[in-house]
Amino acid sequence: ALGESWRVEYPTYIGDTTRHHVIAFLCEFVGTFVLVMTVLNVATSKTDFVGLAIGGALAAIISVFGPTSGGAFNPAVGMMGVVLVQQGATMAALLYWISGLLGAAAATWCHVMVGRYEEGSPEVDPEVE
Repeated sequence: ALGESWRVEYPTYIGDTTRHHVIAFLCEFVGTFVLVMTVLNVATSKTDFVGLAIGGALAAIISVFGPTSGGAFNPAVGMMGVVLVQQGATMAALLYWISGLLGAAAATWCHVMVGRYEEGSPEVDPEVE
């Protein structure tokens, strides 16, 4: 059929090797970082396109990292999905959980650091109060 010829075969996103776990960890870390950084930036800005920005970021990271890591980008969702789908996959569940938390923490830290050095902030210009 016509629809079958356009089907793309994606690799299994959680394999049994250490290499698969490291790749999934990095994908989830970067994806969570991008998502949290987007949410923090639009939440602290004066834009009317909050939903478009978050939806666009989520669509992009799911498109890029989804076939490789499963595209959870949330520690609770990632861990629950791995535990429910792959019974006893404790290493994969732990990696999903840790990568999401580290990605969110890194994005939060970057957002705070960038915010400190915006033009007109007291840290950059002591005369501004």
